[in-house]
Amino acid sequence: MLKIIVPKDCDNAPKKRLLRDLQIAHARGNVEEVLSYFTEEVQWDVPGQSVLTGKESIRQFLNQMSSLSTQALYLDQIITHGKEAAVRGRLVFENREVRFADFYEFRSAGSKEIKTITTFTHLS
Repeated sequence: MLKIIVPKDCDNAPKKRLLRDLQIAHARGNVEEVLSYFTEEVQWDVPGQSVLTGKESIRQFLNQMSSLSTQALYLDQIITHGKEAAVRGRLVFENREVRFADFYEFRSAGSKEIKTITTFTHLS
């Protein structure tokens, strides 16, 4: 069973709820749900590792990751402003923990579609 700990204030802003739900879908390995948040031309940059462009390349990447068994998701902070947002947290697996900071850009301030993501990670 996946343990999920999220900030209590996630329900006070639609984009905070959206990002919370995206992170939970990702932790659960729900690839198609994760993809539903993205534009077709989405770009996901993990500096020093890879840049994925388009839903299909992200689908392939997420399908490879789906074999990992996530035990816990801790979302420490979700910040939104206009068309930009950030999420900081931790994913706990059987024998390691990944700390992450994701920076998002939506198509526009009023949009629910994510155009770009930049992810910084640290394994511990």
